[in-house]
Amino acid sequence: MNLIDAGHFETEDPVCEVLAMLLRERFPELRVLKSTVHRNETQFFG
Repeated sequence: MNLIDAGHFETEDPVCEVLAMLLRERFPELRVLKSTVHRNETQFFG
């Protein structure tokens, strides 16, 4: 059995470009921007 403990960034980031495209198509009057910064802001302290 494999166990993957993926966080929000790892599971949500891959869909951002698709979501932005869909929003642009559905709401052409809005300006939809996707961040160009690609990093996980979560920090873990041990």
